[in-house]
Amino acid sequence: MIQLIVCDLDETLLTSDKKISVKDNDAIQKARAKGVKFVCATGRGYSYIDDILITLDVYNKENEYVISNNGAIITENKNSKELSFHKLSNVIAEKIIELGFELNLCVQVFTSKDVYSFNTNEDEKKWLLMFKKDAVLCNDNNIDFLKDQEIVKVMYQHADMNVLFSLESKLSNEIKSNTTIAYSSNRYMEFTATGISKGAALKELTQLLDIPLEDTLAIGDNYNDISMIETAGIGTCVANAHEDIKKVCDYVSPLSHDENAVADILEKFVL
Repeated sequence: MIQLIVCDLDETLLTSDKKISVKDNDAIQKARAKGVKFVCATGRGYSYIDDILITLDVYNKENEYVISNNGAIITENKNSKELSFHKLSNVIAEKIIELGFELNLCVQVFTSKDVYSFNTNEDEKKWLLMFKKDAVLCNDNNIDFLKDQEIVKVMYQHADMNVLFSLESKLSNEIKSNTTIAYSSNRYMEFTATGISKGAALKELTQLLDIPLEDTLAIGDNYNDISMIETAGIGTCVANAHEDIKKVCDYVSPLSHDENAVADILEKFVL
């Protein structure tokens, strides 16, 4: 019996206009009424999904949770209480950032509350500000101000995923051995600390809540969701998921994120 649902946001729960459909939300509320936890598991930072949590009626509430930054942070929504925090080594983060600058990439640096974007192209500026209106668009590549900050994630952005995939061959062994690499939204290459993923965070959360992993359901669409899809008792994805993700799922919805796929999955496995 499903006790916990972990669901990706972008291209999974959220429609193309970054909203939650009425049908999906109705299904989520019916699941919550049955006592099932619904937890957003996102690559985004916790501080810029307030509107989503409000829509889901879990904003600033006790015993409601979010997995953010690809699993680097687990937060209880009441007073934004951090239950788990895994930062990148600042030395490694600096090496990743500097390599991104050398490759002339758009580089984004995440702390627990802020995101700093360097070499931001116009397309990415619109994309980023749609998610976080107070994102900091840096005018130069000076990162001295980051030296004393706790960095949870660094991201490279490029419109061509093949370019991002090819970058793994350019990474030093030091970077590779001290990070977890994931890909998302068909535009990001993401670096978190070693062993950090949505799947690892799902395990942490089930231990905190004393819920068996076999009683969990995961819903995703992209490479950074694979770990939680494989970790959950039931792993699912939406129709618009990448073909590689579909291969590891127990169930692939015939519906996309714009067609109420989450409601379809919840009706099949929870309701």
